[in-house]
Amino acid sequence: MSERIKEGSVVSFGYVIRTQDGAVLDASTPDEPGTYLHGAGLIASGLEAALLDHAVGDELTVEVGPEDGFGAHDGSEPIIVARERFPEDLDLAVGMQCTDESESEALWIVALRDDEVVLDANHPLAGQSVVYEVTILEVRPATARERGVGEPLLD
Repeated sequence: MSERIKEGSVVSFGYVIRTQDGAVLDASTPDEPGTYLHGAGLIASGLEAALLDHAVGDELTVEVGPEDGFGAHDGSEPIIVARERFPEDLDLAVGMQCTDESESEALWIVALRDDEVVLDANHPLAGQSVVYEVTILEVRPATARERGVGEPLLD
């Protein structure tokens, strides 16, 4: 019998993420599937809950609402920053994630203007439901190292 996903499982999965109207937002490739430690909060909580108890070969489609996905839009206004505040050699792009000066808050680039970068604290998908099409490729118990117990990952 195939290993089922449970807390402490390392799971590899193929995926396509779509908007509710079907536009593709992201997709894995055969060489780079999604991989996560179940129960560690590394993927959207709604997706993680739906994957519990599934096994290799299972295919499922899961709609995840904002509350269990990318969060509600908090209503905050975008922040406009002078482009010169970013390293000159940094290739800025809409959708790129960065942090504020204290490195405590994640920000996303939502627009680029001649001399300005427009940042938003809301994830670009905040307030939206997304649809995950998932195929489970591998399920195995996490090693102590993967669970963060014992030896550090980087020596």
